[in-house]
Amino acid sequence: MKAKNIIKCILFPTMLLTTLGLINNYVFKKPTITENSVTNYVREDENTLDGTFLGSSTVWHGIIPTQIWKETGLTSRIIAKSPFHPGLDLDALELIFKKQKDSIRFVYIDLVSYFTLNDENIHDFLVDYYFSFPEGNEERDTLVYKYPALEGYQKGNHNLDDTLFEEHNDFRRKDFWQQFTEEDRNFTKGFYSQNFGHPCKKRKVPDYKPISLEDKNVDGFKYLTEVLSFADKHPNTKFIFARTARQLCDKEETEVDTFVFEWIKNYIQNERPKEIKNARKDYLVEDFALKANEIGIDEKTDLRDANHLNVKGAIKNTKYLSKYLKKNIDVTNIKHSKKVEDDFEECYKKTENYLQYIQKHNIGH
Repeated sequence: MKAKNIIKCILFPTMLLTTLGLINNYVFKKPTITENSVTNYVREDENTLDGTFLGSSTVWHGIIPTQIWKETGLTSRIIAKSPFHPGLDLDALELIFKKQKDSIRFVYIDLVSYFTLNDENIHDFLVDYYFSFPEGNEERDTLVYKYPALEGYQKGNHNLDDTLFEEHNDFRRKDFWQQFTEEDRNFTKGFYSQNFGHPCKKRKVPDYKPISLEDKNVDGFKYLTEVLSFADKHPNTKFIFARTARQLCDKEETEVDTFVFEWIKNYIQNERPKEIKNARKDYLVEDFALKANEIGIDEKTDLRDANHLNVKGAIKNTKYLSKYLKKNIDVTNIKHSKKVEDDFEECYKKTENYLQYIQKHNIGH
């Protein structure tokens, strides 16, 4: 009899806890939130951002939106993935003008991915974008129609995957880096820091003729024309088509991409307005890689590798960009709510503390 009572005493609490656990899981459990540059952009309040930076890893390693806020008063965020399919710029632009249509003053688009990626490429950005919408959402159906390969993807948390920590020491994994990663692209507004660096030998740009983007990558040219057609419809927003700053140490970037970009600049500013009625003539097209010396980028200390800036380089590049934006965008009548100003001020302080911390303690990532 005692044995039966003991079994009852054990079974009853166990069953009770199991039942409560199931209730918690299915009734009270909050949905898992995936952190990435798309979902965090979606969470920004409507009409609170003055600008957006689009592109791949050269953008998220090279531009610090919170620093731009401090130096110009412009609010902005990065939407980036590495590598970044050029066709996704159109999806991102539709998102931007849906969320920020009454506030967006500038859009910065890094064009490097247009040189190489084609229609066969589908990358993490698109998967993140797809899963940022709830099941049954019309946006999902539209994306699957445009990119049928999405049907084969399964939901994954790309930024918090365990493989992220393979090259990090225990301190960064267990403490500070873990904490930062969970808020990554949130308080930094999309900036993704790299504190280590590899010196490289700067190459001399040869005397070549421009290389047509249409010859280099026909899909890239197709998407560029679509993005320009979209931009034509938004004359009140300044569009900046760019190659993000770094010293040119890579042979392909120096001897090929430089001249593809030169062709793009001439096409956008001179040839296209002749071919297309009502084409805008005020687009800014800037190869900031050719201005690396003016920006102050040191190939011995400011590069993560031949293609990306590290923290020191990003700070210098952002300072230059802030001056560039103030010169080309009217910042005299910017107005934000106290909520927005408080948010960006807090994010600025957090980002500054983080950058100072990793540099002081020589933390690589």
